Amino acid sequence: MTNRTDDFPWQPRTPEDIRKLVLALQTEAESHPERAFRHPVKAAIYTRKSRIMPGQQDYSMEFQADDAEAYTERQNWIIHDVFADPHKTGRNSKRKELRRLKQEIIAGHIDVVVIHRIDRLYRNLTGLLGFIQLLIEHDVRLVSVTEQIDTSTPWGMLVLQVLGALAEMLVRQTSDRVRRMKTARAEKGLLNGRLPLGYCKGNCSACTHPNGEGYCPSFGTTDLGDGRVPVRHPIDQYVIQLIHHLYAEDMGFKEIADYINANRFDLPNGEIVQFRTQGTPGHKPPGSFSRDSIRRIITNPSYVGLSAQYKRPPLDMSV
Repeated sequence: MTNRTDDFPWQPRTPEDIRKLVLALQTEAESHPERAFRHPVKAAIYTRKSRIMPGQQDYSMEFQADDAEAYTERQNWIIHDVFADPHKTGRNSKRKELRRLKQEIIAGHIDVVVIHRIDRLYRNLTGLLGFIQLLIEHDVRLVSVTEQIDTSTPWGMLVLQVLGALAEMLVRQTSDRVRRMKTARAEKGLLNGRLPLGYCKGNCSACTHPNGEGYCPSFGTTDLGDGRVPVRHPIDQYVIQLIHHLYAEDMGFKEIADYINANRFDLPNGEIVQFRTQGTPGHKPPGSFSRDSIRRIITNPSYVGLSAQYKRPPLDMSV
């Protein structure tokens, strides 16, 4: 067994470890068929919002919390606290609110953890079983509202293990599909991820580019492309040329950034513009250039016609 100091004392690492833990869980459940709580019962609600992928619906934390709260009220339990992790992966426990939940469990402030669905808590079996081990050690029960799972019963414990294994399998299958898709795109010379500064989709009539409305003169006009094959951005293509020219003249990254930020530039069509980055949609708006942003542009292989496929470490679902 491996000693840990961050979350809880033991994590199953081998199939034999998991087998022993499953037997211990079943024995624990069978020895307490009608576990009694002290009153009033203190419940903790945990929610996690998934990243929204194309074609998926927003699985909001508000909906999860409302469902769990309604169940808790029907049981006449008191809500101790609601723990909500926004846009965090369920593969591991590197989640702020999940860690806080564990601390509350260890402190003895919680009698039952209520979740909307098992995969909101964990999507890997080892992490899930480790969390159940923590609950057993502190005499805390786990209830899943949607799947009607209650770990105080042997049947609930069995279903929990099966769903945990299925959730992990789904994550691994998805990861494998994404890896193969990205490799196939790279082999065809297509980019993975969002387009770099200087390019856009060319769908000007329905433009959603950060450097579109109020910046690009082609915004809302006739399309420059079909929306699938990247085209040169009407303005940003020139700042990319300027950056590479200045770098070839032996200017440093910071010098280039300061020069571009401090000046306005004449474009071939006679327009005068203040160049800007395209930011990160949903996180950082377009703005001034920095030493790091210039360095990323200079070292980006896309600007010399290459499609890079960087090696990634194997899927890590450890806790």
